[in-house]
Amino acid sequence: MEQKLWDIREEKVKEVSKDKDEPKWFLEDRLKSLRIYEKLPLEISPLYSKYIDLSGIDFSSLDPLSLPSEKAIDFPEGHLATILSVNGELSHLKIPKELLDEGLIIEEPWEALKKHENLFKEIYSQRVVKADEDKFASLCYALMNGGLFIYVPKDLEVKVPLRLINYIYGRDNFNLKFYYLDEGSKLSLVEENYSLNGNGIKVFSEVTNIILRDGSNFSFSSIQNYGNNFVSLVNRRSLIGRDSSMKWTLGSFGAKFTRSKVDSYLAGVGSQSEDLEVVFGSENQRFDMTSDLTHRGVYSKGVILARGVLRDKARCIFKGMINIANQAKNSDSYLAEHAMLLNKDCRADAIPGLEIETNEVRATHSASVAQIDEEEIFYLMTRGMSELEAKKIIVHGFFQPALEKISILEVRKKIRELVERKWGGMVDQALLEEDIPEVETKVEIEELFSRHYKYRK
Repeated sequence: MEQKLWDIREEKVKEVSKDKDEPKWFLEDRLKSLRIYEKLPLEISPLYSKYIDLSGIDFSSLDPLSLPSEKAIDFPEGHLATILSVNGELSHLKIPKELLDEGLIIEEPWEALKKHENLFKEIYSQRVVKADEDKFASLCYALMNGGLFIYVPKDLEVKVPLRLINYIYGRDNFNLKFYYLDEGSKLSLVEENYSLNGNGIKVFSEVTNIILRDGSNFSFSSIQNYGNNFVSLVNRRSLIGRDSSMKWTLGSFGAKFTRSKVDSYLAGVGSQSEDLEVVFGSENQRFDMTSDLTHRGVYSKGVILARGVLRDKARCIFKGMINIANQAKNSDSYLAEHAMLLNKDCRADAIPGLEIETNEVRATHSASVAQIDEEEIFYLMTRGMSELEAKKIIVHGFFQPALEKISILEVRKKIRELVERKWGGMVDQALLEEDIPEVETKVEIEELFSRHYKYRK
């Protein structure tokens, strides 16, 4: 289905660049990305080209330079390390001084360019999300008007989780984010994304580059709950070095249309990635979710567990690919995509894939899409529950295998709360309670393989 996207002129890109007071080389990179955007199709992979559907989304104009009227946003208190971002710009920052003294850098990209030019240019040149890989990534590189740059120096272990709260409203946002962890460093980041009330369809586009040097460890949690007047277009990739570990925890609940691409590029020997994703769609929401594992290092291990629940007329596509190169021997990779439908008007598709170039690996995938079990609903109703209460219990149970793998209690509780709010009405506080402590949890890949018919002993 041919769909016309935004017609962006060079003058618009130059205006954004001038607004950020950028050097000439940065503007030239923007213009190069714009030319790539104009040439790329909506989907470059022939496997997924027929599954693209952007009908019903307004592509008439984009305005990354509008200045929405200021709204009062309270800075959250209580957390030790908090970052507040409004429309891609840092509004408040509360970070322990000792971390900043040890070299931790948290800046907007353009501030980082001015204050740490050589470091920024070096990291910018190592971008792992390429402009020519996705049409919306190239558009974001061309129009970027906000974002974040975090650098964790060598051997610095940030023991306090950083809390990043993003609010967007009143304009189209194109955010560029860099998370660079030098050798032996450790960071945990909890990101919450919200929108404020507004009129008209707005775009939130993000490109996130994550680079983990040897022996580093990054736990990244992101919860998205934008209003139904936003389109969310996100591209994220992590480059994982030798003996490094990447943990993704992603929850998607809001926006009219969400397109998310996540790739764990396991480059180093013994590199590891764990990707847990939760989606709950209602009304007319649509989700286009792609999660990939790319193995290039020997003895690398990767896991993707994606679970989605849909109600009303919501639609979701789960796409995923395990790619193991010939040199990535003795690698383990597991991909699972499962969806539950709460009524007959919603729809989900799961499209997992394998590309394996060597025999000395373990790799498998599983996928399912099914209506909610009527017998389970009936059983719970015979025990005194209403039909709504029974469905809630079943949905929470469906998400539980993914939630129990999340180590940060705050993230688990927030996801449970957003699941509850999908039903409307009052939030049942009893369903938010749990007895799983906040501990370092890990998906045991041996356990996953032992349950699969190929690898049962």
